[in-house]
Amino acid sequence: MKFLLLLSIFLLCTFISVAQNYILRADASPTRVNYGSDNNVNIIVTVSNPDGTMVPNNTLIYFYTTLGYIPELAYTQNGRVSVILSNNAGPGIADITCQAGETQAKIRITYIGQGETAPPTEAKPFYELTGKQLYYNFDNKVFEIYDNAQFLSAGYIIKANAMNIDSIHGIVLARGKIIITDSKNTLTAEEIYFDFNTGQGYAVTLTDNMGFKSFSLPTLKFQDDPTARTRDYTIPESPKTASWIVSNKATVYPGDYILFKTPKFYLNNFDHCLLRLPYHVLDMRASDVGALFNFNIALTSSAGLYVDFPVYYDASSSHVGSIKFRNVLQGSPNYRGYDGIQVSVEEEYRINDSGDGGIYFDDINRKIRSVSWDHRQDFGETRCNFNSSYSRYSAASPYTTHAGVSVSRDLGATNLYLSTSTSFYDKTNSVRSDLSLAPPPLRFGKTGYGFTFSPFLAYDLNKSVSNTGVATTTNLTSEGIRAGFNTPSYRLLGGSLNPRVSQDITNDSTGITSSSFDSSLSYNRQFGQFISSSLNYSHSKTVSNRGSAMPASRRYSFSLTGNSPRAWNAFLYSSYSVGSDIFYHNGGFNYQLPWDKSASGQRRWTTTANLSYTTGKNSSFNDSYSIGRSLGAYSLILHYSPKGINGSAGIGASSGKNWSLEVARTSW
Repeated sequence: MKFLLLLSIFLLCTFISVAQNYILRADASPTRVNYGSDNNVNIIVTVSNPDGTMVPNNTLIYFYTTLGYIPELAYTQNGRVSVILSNNAGPGIADITCQAGETQAKIRITYIGQGETAPPTEAKPFYELTGKQLYYNFDNKVFEIYDNAQFLSAGYIIKANAMNIDSIHGIVLARGKIIITDSKNTLTAEEIYFDFNTGQGYAVTLTDNMGFKSFSLPTLKFQDDPTARTRDYTIPESPKTASWIVSNKATVYPGDYILFKTPKFYLNNFDHCLLRLPYHVLDMRASDVGALFNFNIALTSSAGLYVDFPVYYDASSSHVGSIKFRNVLQGSPNYRGYDGIQVSVEEEYRINDSGDGGIYFDDINRKIRSVSWDHRQDFGETRCNFNSSYSRYSAASPYTTHAGVSVSRDLGATNLYLSTSTSFYDKTNSVRSDLSLAPPPLRFGKTGYGFTFSPFLAYDLNKSVSNTGVATTTNLTSEGIRAGFNTPSYRLLGGSLNPRVSQDITNDSTGITSSSFDSSLSYNRQFGQFISSSLNYSHSKTVSNRGSAMPASRRYSFSLTGNSPRAWNAFLYSSYSVGSDIFYHNGGFNYQLPWDKSASGQRRWTTTANLSYTTGKNSSFNDSYSIGRSLGAYSLILHYSPKGINGSAGIGASSGKNWSLEVARTSW
């Protein structure tokens, strides 16, 4: 608590400097989206000086969203930026804030769906490993445990003389005096082959005569199984490796991370300990520079040295705490407008299986120091999400305060959803509250067709004070009903066709009654083993009892993704908004050249290309290219950006550079 108190006091020590004002305009296409079709929205921000002239290229624009994901920053080209808001969290309202200097612009995107329900907090599966001799082979992602080896997971324990655990595939091999126990049953065996992900296991028993058995969780009972004879129970010999972690306890969250207690790090042989730490966390999702220590280091020809080094002061299944030291550059991860040393503190926690969250202190050594908190909690059948932040993107701009809470509860087959959020920036306060009910759909027998309806209430409050001290308050209350028509998916030409139709009828406190009709049609198809595609069309139109109807919003979009492990991956997204006449294209490609391989078969050369293209007024085309080769523990990478779009550290962002040579340490 003292530590957090000192951080909070340090956070509040802000500085005064002069900010620059701009004229910002934020547009989106579309502003209403049927969730589940194409969840991407193109956000375009136009920026000009107060006198109407175009701002210089590479003017920095920051973004914040209350729902989904949007890039934290982007750089202008020809007076505007174009970014994509993506949302896989579910239906709801995304309030997006765009900021340049001291000026903000906001825009709201509505994702339409049947009830903005929040799923229950999922308990992450994990297992704990202990033993007198516990080795983690980093290159092969395999644990080797000897002498009193134990595998502890929810509801059962495996004990053995020796174990081998593949942390990627979840395969457990054990031998010698094996005991498997849960709250009711105990099994003994001489050798086992167990799949943690499926809960299916096979065993060799020596109680009477040699027997081959199978067992599964949660029943934990042996059954005679001839297929158990075909399993390979042999614990493989330790392969040659360059990196080891030796510990006495490890907690594994499959596919996410591994927590070590009192780890010692070794390179090559075990004759010299490179480093000792009280705790350490391995990110199993990371495949980039220095993944062994979660330590990133790269040197670029024009920008200098980028370093990211975390120090963990606690790591357990219920709490992970770390201090992160970084030296950031333009174009590097975690860059927020300022080069130099960056210090951050992360406190992440889990409360049993009912909740988790984190407190994040960012840039605590800078004038843009910020704090944020996210928490997700289940109270029985009630599911809650809390979030708050106190941040700014520039030392010259005021702080922005965000806070929000959402509550979801199932009342029988009907879902009740309540959310409220508030933000405060420079004498302007905004509040938004929503309440909705989502009864079960009315189904038409077993046809797959059905009708949904959801009544809702909403409240908006905006308060502001002008530079002359004049206060303005506007509030708006609205109520309405959302109706939808459910249809099954249709098989067509080897793919699936998914239509969606809904209509909102809303009446607000000013007497305006409006009707919004939203429809979408998406076609998804897989081509072979590696390529998937999606073609989408959406239409939205709103009419009211005041004035003429607004123009309909129509959009066509297409996406294509593909990958072949250790060879190539690619993506392409294109959209065309009818009416605004804006084309947006974004794509990327990564290919590992096949003709130069290491002794282990790894391809040494990698090429990368990223392109984005936006048409319309002040159209822009940005592209960047890279080619790199691994040289033992290092990689040498050449980056090129014709427009200087900040494709990598040292390129673009007013640096005037188009080329950058990077040397990175790729293994430790």
